[in-house]
Amino acid sequence: TIKPRFIARDTKHATNESDPSSKSSQRGIHENIQQQIKKCYNVCGVISLHDRESANMSCKELSFCWNQISKLVTCNRIERKKFNMKQNQAQMEPLLNDTISLVQSFEPKNL
Repeated sequence: TIKPRFIARDTKHATNESDPSSKSSQRGIHENIQQQIKKCYNVCGVISLHDRESANMSCKELSFCWNQISKLVTCNRIERKKFNMKQNQAQMEPLLNDTISLVQSFEPKNL
């Protein structure tokens, strides 16, 4: 029989809700990506990681990317100078576009 599938808006790919091993492996993938993001020591490293893993990134990993970039730019003068260069800003377009598309997929609710 075919098990029900759904597209999770924060994972960018189909997941199988009824398969616990699938959830476990997805959690492992996401935890691994989060650890890799934390280990990036420059903005280019974060951008490169996003380029490689964007298909597996959830909104949580995208948030980790932005937080790591923020830490690097705030704490490191050299990274801040690189970040301000137009060429390096252009390299961030895919990360920005993924973030914008995820934000647009959220369903706003009235307060």
